[in-house]
Amino acid sequence: MTLSTTLLGLFLCVSLGSCCFDPCLGSSTIASTGFVFDSDTLAGRGFRQTEIRSLYVVQYSDNRLTRPIDTLRSAPAAQPQLVLFDKRRIQLLFTGDSSSRLPSYFRIVLPNANLHFDIQQVTITLKTSEQCRTTCQDVTGVSFTLNGRPTTVLGAYTGAEGAVKLSK
Repeated sequence: MTLSTTLLGLFLCVSLGSCCFDPCLGSSTIASTGFVFDSDTLAGRGFRQTEIRSLYVVQYSDNRLTRPIDTLRSAPAAQPQLVLFDKRRIQLLFTGDSSSRLPSYFRIVLPNANLHFDIQQVTITLKTSEQCRTTCQDVTGVSFTLNGRPTTVLGAYTGAEGAVKLSK
């Protein structure tokens, strides 16, 4: 090994070792929000399996739900917008990045139940990370109206415990 190769190696080690890798590389302005269909059919507010299997989601480009741009059905054809985890729960993705081409206005339609749920006025709450030297943001919550009713979900991802319950 020559002296120049050794010095080059030492220089690279010192240079790379002094780099501060940004901890915000994985930050995102996309929130995954879960929706669980009520299963209490005895009380009259729950959904039957045939009603849930008929579900589809219409994605709109506007908040008034007048310009449909896509219809999403069960996976895998609808990925990544509609994720069916089990027979009673779906996940929808909302974006907090205004430059994104991913609209966050939806109508969940259950034709066999003769019902739909409108998701409008979506707002994602972002927090700038204090650990970063750059301006990266993380999702801290999602607010929207569900059939005109204000709804708030905390966190960027909501599993079954944080999902929004849909009833008749």
